[in-house]
Amino acid sequence: MFNATTTAETKAASFAQVGARELKRLNEQLRDIVIGHQVNGGRDMTGREIQRAYEARYNKRIESGTVSGAINRLVAAGVLARCDVTRACAVTGRAVLPV
Repeated sequence: MFNATTTAETKAASFAQVGARELKRLNEQLRDIVIGHQVNGGRDMTGREIQRAYEARYNKRIESGTVSGAINRLVAAGVLARCDVTRACAVTGRAVLPV
């Protein structure tokens, strides 16, 4: 039988598994990827581009939803900012608002 859950329940379960310390470390790692990209001449990054860079740097799989959640937290905290203009993602080809 299928057990439907809400987004809030899913987020709470995910947070409980990861823990606050790991979540902070992940946010810092993803922030550093974006900043490093910009320092090396890049302008902005999409979530999937960040995901790909994380997996290449740490040789470890990360879910796109995990990246998206971290981006949302970093934007809400004023650490990252979303661009006002969409562009095609280099990974998916879809038009998105990068950070």
